Amino acid sequence: ELRPLFINLFKTAWLNGRGYSFNKNKNSDMYVISHTNSGAYILLNHRNPQVISLLVGETPNIHKGKGIATKLRALATIFAALARTPITHQGVWRVAKRANNKNNRPPTTRIVRNKLGWNAVGNSKNKSIYKPKNRNNNSLRRAKQILKGN
Repeated sequence: ELRPLFINLFKTAWLNGRGYSFNKNKNSDMYVISHTNSGAYILLNHRNPQVISLLVGETPNIHKGKGIATKLRALATIFAALARTPITHQGVWRVAKRANNKNNRPPTTRIVRNKLGWNAVGNSKNKSIYKPKNRNNNSLRRAKQILKGN
């Protein structure tokens, strides 16, 4: 389990007064970062103390395309850095591919790779699964830039 110090620092520095919340499921090692006005959220898994996994996220249709999902993933990037724990993501196609998605990546994978600069670890034999991993200062710098002014 992550130390309360990391969680409190994260909440104070990055969430308070910005329209986001951070909650831990009392029955598991799952954390939720949510955007309170839109209902968008991401789910983080910390069952393995060596890594935080970005599992799933959802943005209601009327709020899509406004950068909310990118900001939630930027917050997850910063949270992992504050906790001094690597963060990973395994992208899977759960929605229809958009015609303008030229790099052929699932939406979350596109966000963490293209917008946040997460490193690619490699793809599995299943061509629909992508495994980026955040282990660089560039992704932390980009996350902070995305959240400026919010």
